Amino acid sequence: MKRSFVLPRDADFEGARASHVDGYLTVTVPKKTGQFKRIPVVQAAEAESGDRETEASKWQSEWEALLEDLAEMGLCDEAANRAALTKHAGSIKLAVRELVGSRKEVLA
Repeated sequence: MKRSFVLPRDADFEGARASHVDGYLTVTVPKKTGQFKRIPVVQAAEAESGDRETEASKWQSEWEALLEDLAEMGLCDEAANRAALTKHAGSIKLAVRELVGSRKEVLA
């Protein structure tokens, strides 16, 4: 019989031990200590602002074509289109579903 197990990233392979008693194999793999990285709040805030800049560049490069596709489908409210794409992380299928659903609510 062959078995395999996935170990966590913090497993200490150097300190692993194995024993075989009465037909049972016991493998002990301790966790590494002191492997945690602390990020000061200031750096986290800077990283978050960097994420916003990255998202803005996504609009310019990847999602402009999606906005054009939505306009061709007759969904011409660019602000609503941008909001829907942002909400659904660029998924045009989910954005169209939301935009068409909101149109149906307005018409009803």
